[in-house]
Amino acid sequence: MKKLFVVLVMLAAMNAYSQMYPPPNGSVCPGSILFNWDDVPLAVSYRIQVITGATTIIDADGLLQSQYLVLAGILQSNTQYYWRIKANLQGGGGNWSVQWLFNTLSLPNSPSLLLPPNNATNVPINTTFDWSDVSGATYYIFQLSKYPLFDSLVVNDTTPLPFITLQYNTQYYWRIKSGNSCGTGNWSSVWTFQTSIIGPPAPPLLICDTANVPLTPILDWNSLPSVMSYRVQVSTSPTFASTIINTVVNVSQYTVPSGILNYNSHYYWRVNATNVAGTGPWSTLCSFNTIAQSGIINISSEVPTENKLYSNYPNPFNPTTKIKFAMPKAGDAKVIVYDLMGREIQTLVNERLQAGTYETTFDGSTLNSGVYFYKLATDGFTETKKMLMLK
Repeated sequence: MKKLFVVLVMLAAMNAYSQMYPPPNGSVCPGSILFNWDDVPLAVSYRIQVITGATTIIDADGLLQSQYLVLAGILQSNTQYYWRIKANLQGGGGNWSVQWLFNTLSLPNSPSLLLPPNNATNVPINTTFDWSDVSGATYYIFQLSKYPLFDSLVVNDTTPLPFITLQYNTQYYWRIKSGNSCGTGNWSSVWTFQTSIIGPPAPPLLICDTANVPLTPILDWNSLPSVMSYRVQVSTSPTFASTIINTVVNVSQYTVPSGILNYNSHYYWRVNATNVAGTGPWSTLCSFNTIAQSGIINISSEVPTENKLYSNYPNPFNPTTKIKFAMPKAGDAKVIVYDLMGREIQTLVNERLQAGTYETTFDGSTLNSGVYFYKLATDGFTETKKMLMLK
């Protein structure tokens, strides 16, 4: 019975193996690799084989421990291998284990540098650094220096990079290397660039005229040194969601051509400047009202007894409607149209009038359907009414 038990144990040992490293279908880094497996009962030694394709790379027998160190340089990178073990028992050899597959990795290649270009000049101080992706890389190490040998580093960091602000009129050198779980590859080539001598220009200072502006005004601002051009924008919106003028000029003023602005309208404008270092921020906004159209009609010479703003007619309207108001004495009068949000749409009247009853026309052809308000403001009197445009 004891002999039968020993035979059963030996048979079990001949067929039961537990390989531990490299794991099945695992990936390992190149270099020294320690193959490891569980001890087999009654084994006096072990044999290991490592195979790729039809070639046996390693066949080591008589191993006294359940592990085997393969030194660096024997296995190749980026290669698929199979390995198996067999326990040598006191009563005879056991069976081979099943073959386990593993792959060797490799250190990633060097990236190719892209931006800023090598030997570039006038590079902005907030430039973007870019390089080619490297297959198998999981991170990159970035170095930036003022010295070609990288004796002292401005930046030495892994991606993602921190925000980098460079100095004006400075020569820089940079390089990249990629890495993965096995380590880092070689450095890329070294590229160099020169930052711009000066920074982007400051925002221009606008000269603002606010009322009774003609339809072809001269928009004027202070001249800035070393500026190559200015961009002028004019809009009916303070957010400049759309523009009616968006043009570039080489001098510090711009004359609005005829046919662009409308009578009795409110506009916003701004300017920025560009030099060799880039484009500076926008100026603060200026706004203005264009002159009133000579379309105010005195419809009665009889002197009214009170200030009054009449209901527009027709109402609803599309796209024009008439607005009538009365003034019992001479004075400054304004009639202004607002949208539902209280934003000024158009100034219909902005002048000094004699006592009388007047009528003016509002043209909403450029506006959307909706509710609008119109207000009369004269000496010591204001009144607002609502009107509806339906297209």
